[in-house]
Amino acid sequence: MKNLYNILVFLFISLASTCHSYIIIFDFGGVFIGKKNTTWTQDFLIDSLDISFDKYQKIIKKNGIEKSHSLSGKKFWLSYAESNGYDVSEKWLSSMEHAIMKDILGANRNMYELLGTLQKDSIPCYLLSNMEKSLTNLIKKEGLFDPFNLCFLSCEIGIKKPDLNAFTYVLDKINANPQDVIFIDDLKSNIEAANSLGMHGILFTSEYQLRNELKKINILKE
Repeated sequence: MKNLYNILVFLFISLASTCHSYIIIFDFGGVFIGKKNTTWTQDFLIDSLDISFDKYQKIIKKNGIEKSHSLSGKKFWLSYAESNGYDVSEKWLSSMEHAIMKDILGANRNMYELLGTLQKDSIPCYLLSNMEKSLTNLIKKEGLFDPFNLCFLSCEIGIKKPDLNAFTYVLDKINANPQDVIFIDDLKSNIEAANSLGMHGILFTSEYQLRNELKKINILKE
């Protein structure tokens, strides 16, 4: 009888956890940008110029191109495309510029894919980040804020993390209870502040680690 009771309790907790409606608030710097050795420009060139990865490697090695997203790399690939008869249109140039900027910012492709997965599962995803106005404008131009439901940036709301007022400001704006919020940040001080308000804080180290943490609380499926 006791074993049956334990099984029923376990099933109830599992069901409650599965049915719980969570909201996720992300940090931006160190989570969505700041990743080293990204390949946005490389992938764009391989796809748009219809060359293999091996051929791409041979070209950059032969021509001494250390980084395709550098100024010299950009000039080389523009010349390469034109001299090999590719259609170097305004759209192509714009797409290359966007890829280069994503590499410069270190945009984390895996995190954007995870964000897309969460939103397909109808999980609201917000942003709370300490950010200067100049960087904010650049990121807005690149469309890197677009996938989030709403973005709350310190240069716009006038409050920085780990000030508790920054968190309560967002909670009020999105009409959320702290207990329903998963907060993800790469700084321990910000996680501690979120936890003190009753949120579930996750200290970010990598996309792989975050996926595992979200699986533990049934936000992501195995």
